[in-house]
Amino acid sequence: MGYKGGKLAPWFDSSPVDSFMKAAVVTVAAKGREIAEKNTPIQTGDLRRAWESEKKPHKAVTFVGVGWSASWSNSVEYAQYVNYGTGLFGPEHKKYLILPKKPGGTLHWVDKGGADVYAGGVMHPGSPGNFMLEISADYVEATWERLVKPALRHWVKTMERQNPYAR
Repeated sequence: MGYKGGKLAPWFDSSPVDSFMKAAVVTVAAKGREIAEKNTPIQTGDLRRAWESEKKPHKAVTFVGVGWSASWSNSVEYAQYVNYGTGLFGPEHKKYLILPKKPGGTLHWVDKGGADVYAGGVMHPGSPGNFMLEISADYVEATWERLVKPALRHWVKTMERQNPYAR
């Protein structure tokens, strides 16, 4: 005996799920970018302004299956040094030599006491990392449910509109 009843297609249509997943990953990436920006130190502002997030998701293949992905990133050359730290604080955990740009030149800076200091080179201890990328990733991981709830509500309404038997 064959099936008798309403249409089954609304129960198995994957396009609303795809729409939800696309919206969810773009929302999470945008929030990740926002949090990374807020945690980026400002000297000139270039590094903070350089944060970007994908506005269109792309298909991602993982060991679990196929899904949607969107990311946030910073393309400024020195972003990794600000994020992870340098010298004693960085991956190599050692001081590094700073030399003048011109051969035979001198470095100049003003110390904490206000005195001018000149040197032919210095061993710099480095700078600690700000970990803006890790902070933003931790934030979106901890709050993803709240971040995607509006997209999930939209998905539920779409599913209910498609299916005349849904409550």
